[in-house]
Amino acid sequence: MLDDAERRLRERFAAYLPEKETQLVAADQWLFGASSFSASTTAAVWRTMSS
Repeated sequence: MLDDAERRLRERFAAYLPEKETQLVAADQWLFGASSFSASTTAAVWRTMSS
């Protein structure tokens, strides 16, 4: 059963997905704060993470 946040995600972005996949997509998302817009970047992620 989808919780409220998962239901909203499904309505807006994942209407075509089965419920189980919607839960996976919701679990894979992370919250970010307002500081994300003002914090300085220290390293390019593409240089430090493998693809």
